[in-house]
Amino acid sequence: MEKYPVNTKLKENDSNDSKATLEIIKIELRNAVYWVKDGDGDIEWQNKETLDIYFTIIEQPQWKPEKSGDRYYFLNDHGCNNTSKWLNDEIDTFRLKTNNVFKTEKEAQAKLNSIMES
Repeated sequence: MEKYPVNTKLKENDSNDSKATLEIIKIELRNAVYWVKDGDGDIEWQNKETLDIYFTIIEQPQWKPEKSGDRYYFLNDHGCNNTSKWLNDEIDTFRLKTNNVFKTEKEAQAKLNSIMES
C-alpha cells in the first residue's frame, strides 16, 4: 500500500502552526512526485524523501473495497477477525463508517491488538 495515498493529511514536524499541514491531492508515481495542498490552500509538489523527513502523517483515508464482491476483513463483536464480501449494503456501510473495514487480515489483527492493549 502506498505510504501517502491521496487524501492523506500531514503535519510539519516541530511546528505548532495549524497551517503547517499538507494534504496529498495527486500522486505521479512515474516522477515520484506528490502534489499537495498546504494549509493556505496553495498547491505545490513534494518528493517522498522530503515528506518522510519533515512531515508526520496525522490522518490517512479509510480503505474501501473498489467493487461489489471484493473481499475485506473486519472485527466481529466477539473480538475475532472475520472476512466478508463487499455488497455496499447497510452492514458494509456501517463497518466502513466505524473504521472496521480492512484490506488484509494482518491489518485487522493489528487493529484488534491495539484495542486489546489500550
